[in-house]
Amino acid sequence: DAHTVIHGDHHGLSIIGDHIWNGNDGGVYYSSNKGMTVVKDKSDGLGIQELWGFSQSFKNDIMAVGLNHNQTCFRDDEVYGGWISVLGADAMAANVNPIDDQFLYVHPWKDHRIKRSLTGKTGHIITDLGLDLGYLKDDNLEFHPHNYYTIYGSDYGHISGNHGAGTFSLAKSTDNASSWEIIKSFGAGNTNNVVAIKTSFADSNFVYAVVEPNRIIKSTNEGVTWTDTNTPPIGNNGLWRLAVSDKNPEHLWVTTTRENNNPKIFHSTNGGVTWTDFSEGLPDQAIYSLIYQRGSDDLLYVGTTFGVYYRKAGMSQWELFGRNLPACKTSFMFINYAKGKLRLGTSRGLFEID
Repeated sequence: DAHTVIHGDHHGLSIIGDHIWNGNDGGVYYSSNKGMTVVKDKSDGLGIQELWGFSQSFKNDIMAVGLNHNQTCFRDDEVYGGWISVLGADAMAANVNPIDDQFLYVHPWKDHRIKRSLTGKTGHIITDLGLDLGYLKDDNLEFHPHNYYTIYGSDYGHISGNHGAGTFSLAKSTDNASSWEIIKSFGAGNTNNVVAIKTSFADSNFVYAVVEPNRIIKSTNEGVTWTDTNTPPIGNNGLWRLAVSDKNPEHLWVTTTRENNNPKIFHSTNGGVTWTDFSEGLPDQAIYSLIYQRGSDDLLYVGTTFGVYYRKAGMSQWELFGRNLPACKTSFMFINYAKGKLRLGTSRGLFEID
C-alpha cells in the first residue's frame, strides 16, 4: 500500500477533487490527496497480468511465465509454495525443459538459462543462454522428443547483437544450451526469421520450421540439411503456428496470421508437398496458438480471440471447446498430461480446463 511512484506508461486517469485514479502498465493506483503522499495499489483481483511467455513441463506440474512490465516467474508448489519471481522486467520467453524441469530458458531483457533451486526460493544458478530469443516471439524453442538436452532455437541476433551480430539463424544445442551450432542461416534484415519449430515424435529426424513471412522449411536428418516445402495457397497472408502428428511425421498443420475469412489453417499429409484448407468452423478471428494432443486421434486445439476450438480425425469442422474464457490474445497453449489439463497463457492471465 505504500508505493511512492507509479509506472510511467499511463493509460487512464480520473481526477475527482483530491482523489486520483490512475491505470497504467503496473496496475490500478489510487491517491486520496492529489498524489502527494501514499499511492495505493488497487489491482488485487484484476486479471491484468499479460503473459509474454508461458511454458510448462508435462512430467510434473512446473510452470514458468514472462510478464509484461514484470518479471520471469515460475511455480513449483512443493518447493516454493506457489509462484516466485526471478529476473525482469518486460519478461518474455519462459521455456521449461519438459523432462528435466529444473532448467528454464528465458528472455527478460537478456537471454538466460536458469537452473532453479530445488531447496528454496533463492540460490538459482543463472547463466547466459548463448541465443537471442527475440522480442515477443512465442514459439521459438523446440525440444528433441527423445533427448531433452537437445534443443532447436531461433536466434534473433539483431536484438541484442551479442549472439548473431544482426543475423537471423536457426540453431541447435546438444548439451542443454551450454553451446549452440548454427544449422541454418538466413542473413540480416527484418524477414526470414523463424517463428515456429516442431519436431516429430513419430520420427525425430523430421524437423519443420515456419520462416517469416511465408516459408516452411523441412529437414529429414535432424537439421543437418534443409529444403523448402511447397507454400500453402495463403494469398497475401503470412504463416504462423505449426503442429506435427505423432503418428506420421509427414502429417502437419500450419496456421495463418491475419484476422479475416481467408483460410486460417492448412493440412498436409505428405510433408508439405500439397495442402488442403482445414479451416471449416473457425470464427473470423486471428489464431494465436495451435497444439497437437499426443496419443490422440489427431486431436488439435487452436486459440483465438474469442475462445479455444478443437478438431480431431473424422470431424468435418472445428467446434468450440469450453466456456468462460474472456476475450483475449491466446498466445500460448500447453497440455499437462499428468493432470489432464489444457493450459492457456493469455493477455489476461493463465487459464486451464480439463
